[in-house]
Amino acid sequence: MKVLPFILTKKEVNPFHITSVNLFLAHAGKSVWKTEESGNVSLDCIVKEYCEPNGIYIVKAHLDTNTQTAYVLVDSKRTNVSEFYTWEEALQQQSKPECWRRFYFIQDTDGANWWSPEGLTETEIQDYGNIANFYKIIQAYFETPKND
Repeated sequence: MKVLPFILTKKEVNPFHITSVNLFLAHAGKSVWKTEESGNVSLDCIVKEYCEPNGIYIVKAHLDTNTQTAYVLVDSKRTNVSEFYTWEEALQQQSKPECWRRFYFIQDTDGANWWSPEGLTETEIQDYGNIANFYKIIQAYFETPKND
């Protein structure tokens, strides 16, 4: 089972709309975090056996049974992200640990995309696909919170 914990924030800095996706990934930010479970796994199992024991607390989750992928919106207030490696730190480690890797999507108030998901089609996550597809899926299932 693939698990994609993420923190989603949206901020408006005139004249831009900036969406930030902080994604928890394996192998120094290069591939999807996976469980040992396969087949019919519940979201409750993912949360209680994988996320919470690792200090990742959940706001909302969506399970795509076709792709065996759990999209997990992380509670950024309860989850202490500073206890994990950042992408930059993980790249320096010999062991290539799990880490938080941040992606930005920027649009101006006139609707022009400066750095859109379409521009990130080359950014691949092993065992998943490109970041543009991930962004489209989370837009469909999760409301983007606005942070001031």
